Amino acid sequence: MKKELQLIENDHASRMKEILDDAWEIFKWQFVHQTFNTEINSEAGFQFYFASIIKNIGEMLALNDEVFFLEVETKWNTDSENGNERIDITCGFKKGAKKVYACAIELKFFKDGHNSTHNLFSAYEDLYALEKRVLACGEEGITQYSQGRFYLVTGSSDYRNNPAYKTKTDDFPKFGFNNGVTVKYVKYRESKTRPSIELRFKKEYEVCWSPKNKNENSKWHFLEIDITK
Repeated sequence: MKKELQLIENDHASRMKEILDDAWEIFKWQFVHQTFNTEINSEAGFQFYFASIIKNIGEMLALNDEVFFLEVETKWNTDSENGNERIDITCGFKKGAKKVYACAIELKFFKDGHNSTHNLFSAYEDLYALEKRVLACGEEGITQYSQGRFYLVTGSSDYRNNPAYKTKTDDFPKFGFNNGVTVKYVKYRESKTRPSIELRFKKEYEVCWSPKNKNENSKWHFLEIDITK
């Protein structure tokens, strides 16, 4: 039976979703089958190759009157005290010099489960920053983004099977990526000599791991979280 051709909608949101979904599938396939010119063993390598795939697909899905743009380490300009935050990848569509639709992307690469509690909090910090950028008001692609995506690559199943603080008290509740959705409240303290840090999210977000079966014997695990209004 022939598969019916599904055409992509012309709106920016649909095309951006198609670009990122396809880029993620291609990246995972190439990563697992080691088709990249050099081995990826850091977040920098992840950023370089994933950004290249996004750019190639994005340019094919830009209409005649627009251009697909992609930048790395983009400064997020706000009036807050952390107004010089950097975003790993930003991309979207421009008409002339004006960005008309933009997406912010944060990446994490954890080769093993070492220091997993700190790494999980670092990942949640990226999610918190993405939520702020998507819910912010202002100029598209400068102070506000219409879509946010978080991607994680890890060689340890700990990040999908175990939460941080699984034996801690209620003062430090569990958080992680093991329950199908993210949590809305995170409290973390790096050491007893440092004050704790709290993150309060507006929403929960679906946690999408692949392979989908966590019991599947896989050397690598891939996480995607979509943060969209």
